[in-house]
Amino acid sequence: MTAGHLHRITNTTALTGGVEIPFTSLTSPIIGTFQLANQNRVDSLKNGFYYANLHTTTYPGGEIRGDIKKQ
Repeated sequence: MTAGHLHRITNTTALTGGVEIPFTSLTSPIIGTFQLANQNRVDSLKNGFYYANLHTTTYPGGEIRGDIKKQ
């Protein structure tokens, strides 16, 4: 892997968005903590507007995407 981070969906047509939280390590398992900047971002997380994206040299735009959903 070359990069990994959480994105917040801002383009609801393409279901994509910019990087919000970069992963500090790509060693498995990827574990971390973070604090969202404001209530709008908390609401986005609770409503399923975040996804994890892992990039490789073969797929620099993202090889693995995992949508984050509330159970």
